[in-house]
Order: sequence, then C-alpha cells, then structure tokens
Amino acid sequence: MRDLAITERDLGSPLGRLNQEQWDALLHASLKLLCRPFSSRQQTVIKATSSCNNLVGPILRHESKAKAVLLCQRLEPHLATILKGAGGGMDALQSAPARLAFLHDFLDDNTLRLHAMETSEMVAMGWVAELARFHQLMAGSSIGPRLLLLDFERMLADMPNELTNVLHHLGLSDDRDPERSAKQVAVMRSYAKSPTHGYSPGDRKHDLDLSRRTFAADIERGMRWAIRLIESSPRLAVLRSMLE
Repeated sequence: MRDLAITERDLGSPLGRLNQEQWDALLHASLKLLCRPFSSRQQTVIKATSSCNNLVGPILRHESKAKAVLLCQRLEPHLATILKGAGGGMDALQSAPARLAFLHDFLDDNTLRLHAMETSEMVAMGWVAELARFHQLMAGSSIGPRLLLLDFERMLADMPNELTNVLHHLGLSDDRDPERSAKQVAVMRSYAKSPTHGYSPGDRKHDLDLSRRTFAADIERGMRWAIRLIESSPRLAVLRSMLE
C-alpha cells in the first residue's frame, strides 16, 4: 500500500517510475491480491496507514462497490499523541513534503514553506492537509456517499454505537455474540500495534496528559499555526470544529 501511494503521487512527474496505465494495472493486481478471502463467507477490510490516504479516491473509483471509513482525530489530542512518540513524530515529518504538496494544490497557493515550520507546525500542517483531503473526498458526488468520517475520540467514548455505525456502513453483520464482544473489550485494553502490550483508556489518558505538560509550548505553537491557516483560507473553514 505504501509503494502504491508513493508511485501514485509521482504520476505525471518526470521522475515517476510508472505511467498512468502501468499504475492502474498495478492497482488492479494489488487489489485482487489484497481482497482474496480465506473462505466464501468472508469480506475483506483493508486497513491502510495515513500516508496512503491518497489511495482512497483511486481505490473507490476502481471498486464501484467498495466503501471506506476515514478515521480522524481532533488537532489538540493529535498533536499530543504525535509529539510524544518516538523521534517526536518521525513518520509525520517524513510524510510532510507530500502533504504540503497536496495542500498547495488544494488551496491553489504555494506560499507555505516546509523549511519555515517548526516540528509541531509540520505535524499541524499534515493534520490540516489530511482533513482537507477527507472533506474533499466526501464532497465528491461519485464516492462521497461511500465514505464515513469517524471521530476517534467519539469512537472511544461510545464504542458500541460507533462500531455499529461502522459495521452498518461497511455492510457487515453485527452479531452480538458474547465471545466476540469479550474479545473486542480485550482489544480495547491493548496497544493496537502490539496486542500483547496492555494499554487501557486510562493509560492513554495518562500518556496524553503527560505529553500536554511536557510539550505544552509545542502543542500551542502547532495549534496557533493551524488556526491562522484555517482562518485565512475559506476552503478550510469546515475544519474549525475539529481543532480542540
């Protein structure tokens, strides 16, 4: 998925490794492999990392029956989460050039410069770019109805209802099997990328509160940067409600 996303961003560039026809063929072959079920009763759900968000449009245009859940987070907890990570959000910094390029195109304005941004401002810029991408996709008449914007904080606060909404959107069954429900509770008490590592909602709150104290100035700087950009760009006005 990462390789697909990288090559898609390079389409049309003199440095691109593939032309449009070659990339379309690669997308088709990749989806056939990724969507193989292990039994006739199974449906496939592909979970991609955020650096692959540029694939949402191409995939849904390629697969007319596919649907997607766009997971988002409010800016303040997003900053606290990313800045506390190993390397101070290295993944976010590595993705910053591609996200700024998208933002330049979205705003039709290339005055923003990466070298002029502090780390927290780059993280905030990436957040603005991806939320703008989500709303742009949702506004499209052909794929918008097949997208569900899911607020991560709201999901954590009301997992049963939010999960039901997700299952309904994806057309998956919602069988209230006690054994399955118990497993879901266990999942909510472990770290997503390492299920054997315990990580409860209380642990998450502790980590975020610690990050807010440790990186208070950086979080504030990122918030100010995003607020200034959103307030100066009418196309970004829809993001105001997601700041805090």
